[in-house]
Amino acid sequence: YERDERGDLAAFIEAHASPSAEVWLVDPNRSNRPQFHRHMRLLGFSVHEQALIQGQAAGEIPYRGRMLTYVRGA
Repeated sequence: YERDERGDLAAFIEAHASPSAEVWLVDPNRSNRPQFHRHMRLLGFSVHEQALIQGQAAGEIPYRGRMLTYVRGA
């Protein structure tokens, strides 16, 4: 997902998610998370993050993203 000051992605999720829902996103570890977390919290979701660090094969750059999980009504 891209920078989203207006909260368009959160609004899309709100429009399509049930009152009790769990949403998973993989974040490539850019700086978009804090603002998106705020939008999702305003919609009643709790926020959970898990670092995803995948090993490095010879000559490759390791993946260092995050698994973002948003839950509400559970």
